[in-house]
Amino acid sequence: MSGSNSQASVAESCEKLRDLTAARLVKAQAHDWGVPVDAYLIDAADFESRLVAYVYADLSGRLDDGMTIVTPPVELISQYKGMALFRTMCGKDNYVLVSRLLGAASLSSAR
Repeated sequence: MSGSNSQASVAESCEKLRDLTAARLVKAQAHDWGVPVDAYLIDAADFESRLVAYVYADLSGRLDDGMTIVTPPVELISQYKGMALFRTMCGKDNYVLVSRLLGAASLSSAR
């Protein structure tokens, strides 16, 4: 495979991944989680009892789409089709984990 074909293949794969993530975000937003969702998290990784992720559709309007955030400590509340609802330990905020960073450990599987 030539270098230009390889680059085109990588670019195509990245575009498909973005489309898949966008479709999952739409599904997550359409699902009734039973509580107001403060933000949706993409490419999340666990760090102790926190999530590190890109944030989208922040309810407060303080965070721009695509910003990286670290949540306060969270607990798993429910799961739906590979996505998960987390609530902060203080009970103030609800986050929906839409996608995990590939290879990242899982808070939901550790519980």
